[in-house]
Amino acid sequence: MPAYSHRSLLILALSLCLSEAPFAAAPHSADLYKRGVESMEAGNFADAYCLWKPLAQQGYVEAQYSLGWMYANGYGLAMDEAQALSWWKRAADRGHAD
Repeated sequence: MPAYSHRSLLILALSLCLSEAPFAAAPHSADLYKRGVESMEAGNFADAYCLWKPLAQQGYVEAQYSLGWMYANGYGLAMDEAQALSWWKRAADRGHAD
């Protein structure tokens, strides 16, 4: 599939994710993180990103580390070393050992 198609799908998924966010029940952060892990394992990178980004912004360390990993490896996102390092630094500042 061409790169522009992946990008279009990611934008669509993120738009849907954001539009549903205010109406969704707010499960515990660990549950949301676990759903993100399951999404990653299934290859649903946009879903994982939608779940992890708000958690990471709220200071959830595992989500911060995982977003760094997504950016570093280009999973569902353009590879971006600066973003990866930024998220990893946030996680490290909050005590993440890796």
